[in-house]
This record gives sequence, structure tokens and C-alpha cells, in this order.
Amino acid sequence: MRCGLVPRKVSSLKALNWAVGSRVPIWILLIATFWIYTVHYVLFLTFPFQVEFGEGSAFVYADRLRQALPLYQDLSQPPFVICPYTPVFFWLSGLLMNVFGFGLWAGRFIAEVSNIAIAGLLVWWGWRRLGPTGGVFCIGFYLINAMVLYWSKLMRVDFLGLLFTLLGLLCCTRQDGKRDIEGAVSFALAFAVKQSFVTAPLAVGLVLLRRDPKRAVKFGAIYAALVIATLLGLNHTTEGMFWHSAFELLGKTTYTVYNWQMLWDMGGAYCLSVLGHLFFAVWFLLRKGWRLEPVIVLYWLLTTVLAVGIVREGGFDNYFLEFHLGLCLVAAAGAAKLYQ
Repeated sequence: MRCGLVPRKVSSLKALNWAVGSRVPIWILLIATFWIYTVHYVLFLTFPFQVEFGEGSAFVYADRLRQALPLYQDLSQPPFVICPYTPVFFWLSGLLMNVFGFGLWAGRFIAEVSNIAIAGLLVWWGWRRLGPTGGVFCIGFYLINAMVLYWSKLMRVDFLGLLFTLLGLLCCTRQDGKRDIEGAVSFALAFAVKQSFVTAPLAVGLVLLRRDPKRAVKFGAIYAALVIATLLGLNHTTEGMFWHSAFELLGKTTYTVYNWQMLWDMGGAYCLSVLGHLFFAVWFLLRKGWRLEPVIVLYWLLTTVLAVGIVREGGFDNYFLEFHLGLCLVAAAGAAKLYQ
């Protein structure tokens, strides 16, 4: 009896080792994730009405630019909304309305294409820096999350800004510094999509300042020049209404009331959904991973400041999207090292 059981037990262990070693569970999760994303996207793309309140505002902004109407105006004028963001996403959405027709489809298309591009870049970065396993971990950690699944289908500015941010990070983490100019331009484009995308260039600048001051000055000068030119150009062409809408009115209406319960409720729910990510990220830090990927680690830590912004009036869990991107990069680095 005992002799007969041994081969069966050994064969079971061999099958388990083969499944884990061949990454079968990971591939099953990824295939299931892509299927869920496809179904979800088709349902969202064909739904003609706003799913989240911000989509309606984004549609109004894009449609006004499509009609060559002013985007930034006072609340006393119809349609009685203020645009709190820089205009690149709405300008692109307005252009694509000529292709997709009058509706939310243009903005949703931009958001989902940006999300797919982010996933592709994560695979490329993970594969190049961490090996094939790192690429699988990168895309898996990023996509297998309900927050990304939901927000990437909406007509919102976040994912286009995340795409430009990730492009900038990939350019500026090169050791030779040959892509610093492209990185600065990418970061400036992210700022032109949403002005809160500033943590990545700050992380790059701080790390470069410590490692190569000349390179840091060059990068900082190019980025600052592009951002200042964007702000001055928008303020000049809108006769001061850009600054009034995006900063003055926004500050008076949303940064005077804070709800710390939001941080507990939504932050807690998000953290529960990424316990595995956090385990690998903390393990990477404890193993002094900041020496291997200092820009990525510092970027992730800086995004915690933005995540806390959920407490302001109107804040929601999309404030964790940039934190999630940084966490996925660090967690994938930790998981790949641990797997090896």
C-alpha cells in the first residue's frame, strides 16, 4: 500500500512544481484578465450615457473645444461648469468626435488605448530590466485590479497622463542619459493633460541631482521651460481665465472642505486589493531595492502625497491611479527578484 502511494505523491509534487515553474497560474490569470477587459470595454464603449459624473463634464469640455468655444470661463456663464484641467485630453477628444460622432466614445477610446499602451510599456520595461518574469509580473500587477478596470473605460484625463508619465520614466531611467530630452517632453505632455502629474519629474530630478548634477540641471531646465511655456501660453490665450478656472476657483470650491473618512474607506479598500503588490514592494525595499531602481522607488513614495488628496471635496479613488502605477513597478521588481 505504502509503495503504491509514493509514486502518486511524487507525481503530484512534480505536477505542482511544473505548474508553478512554468508560470501556468500567472498566464491563466492574464488570459482571464484580458477576457474581462475585452467584455468590459465593449459594454462601456457601446453605452451611450455617462457612467461616472466626471464623464459628463469632460464631454462638455471636449465639445466646447470642438465648436471653437472658450474652455475656461467663469461660473456665472453657461454651461455653468469650470474646467480644472489643462486641455490636451479634451482637445484630442474633440478632434476624435469628428470620427466617432457626437458622444462619449471619443474620450473613452483615448483612455482605453492609453491603458493598453501603458500595459505594453510595462511589459517592455519589465522584460528589459527584470527578464521575462518581470514583464509578466508588471502587466499582471497593473491590469488585475478593479480600479484600473473601471477607470480605464471612462472619458477621463487620467490614463493619457499616466501614459506620458510612464514614457518619461522609461526615457529617464536609462543610464546613458540619451533620452532625457524625450523624457522631459513626455513629462511636460503629462502636465498638459493634468497638472497634478508632477511627481515623476520630481523623482527623476532628485535622483539625477545626487548622481549627475549636470544631467539634472539639463533635464530640469528643459522640463521647467516647457511647463512654464504651457502655463503662460494658456493664460495668455485665455486672457487669464485658465489660471482663474484651474487654480483660483478650484482652490476655493474643493480645497476648503476635507473628508478624511474617504481616505480610510477608499484607501483601505484599495490596499486590500493590492496586498500582494505591497508584500513584494516592501520586500524589495527591505532588500535595498532603491539602489537598483532609485527613480522608480522614489516616484512610488512621492505618489503617496497625491493619493492623500482623495480627502478633498470631490476626491475619489482615481487619486490612487498614479500610486498604483508606481506600486506595480516596484512590486514587479521585487517579485522578479524573489522569483529568481
